[in-house]
Amino acid sequence: MIVSIFKDVTRTFPHNVFFKDRFGIGQKSLFYVLKALVIAESDTSYVQGMVYMAAILLTYMDMEDTFSCMISLMKGYQMK
Repeated sequence: MIVSIFKDVTRTFPHNVFFKDRFGIGQKSLFYVLKALVIAESDTSYVQGMVYMAAILLTYMDMEDTFSCMISLMKGYQMK
């Protein structure tokens, strides 16, 4: 699962200035948010669509707020 997250993080929005640097702050932030989501919501495994939602949110807010927003989306709008 971690390998899938890592692969998807490196392929997400490769031309965006925040995510373009391999192992840069954007990619690391995205990886940490997704990994925390998988740990916090163990009944929901990683899905490739999560990476794009989290990446868009990360362009507007920090990791903690992105994580909270993703949890709210998953629980409040039954996006599990």
